[in-house]
Amino acid sequence: MSTIALAPLMCYTHPNGLRSLLQYPSVICGESKHTAMLVGGLLLLVSGVFGFLALCAYAAYAVPHWSAQEMHARVRAFRFLVFRFRLDSWWFGVPLLTRGPLISLPIVLATEHPPIQSICVALILASFLAVQCIARPWKVPLLNVLDCWMSYCILILVVGSALYFDPISKGAAINFANNFSTAMMV
Repeated sequence: MSTIALAPLMCYTHPNGLRSLLQYPSVICGESKHTAMLVGGLLLLVSGVFGFLALCAYAAYAVPHWSAQEMHARVRAFRFLVFRFRLDSWWFGVPLLTRGPLISLPIVLATEHPPIQSICVALILASFLAVQCIARPWKVPLLNVLDCWMSYCILILVVGSALYFDPISKGAAINFANNFSTAMMV
């Protein structure tokens, strides 16, 4: 849903100076079709994505209380959010839900700069890998090790894909890439 909601924000520049949508090149940014898509996308983003995340965050906060008060119907309604995790890491479903929209965001922020997109996705994946390694949320200990290993492999694939991009030659982009590379090395 976040990718669909953010699609109207992904404009790229044509050689003639016009900007059009990445997924729908026939739609010129700023025209009436684009405005209608933008309104629909923002409504979906606010209600469908942020609304659902807010509801799930509230539910993750309230599930222990609901369980103690024996409100079984409410706990069952949000079972998808907590049942896979250890009791001390019941909250980990919310970060997993936020990872998807966050991974959709770099293409909006840097539509015409794939290296920056790759760096941002790597940063998001590295952050979630760190949280996952610290929290060890899965009930089965072997799943914690396996999931950390798989997350690390995906992170290496994303970082490795950056080797195939053209070199960055713009001032702010090169500074960002150098600072990020240094931070990742550390």
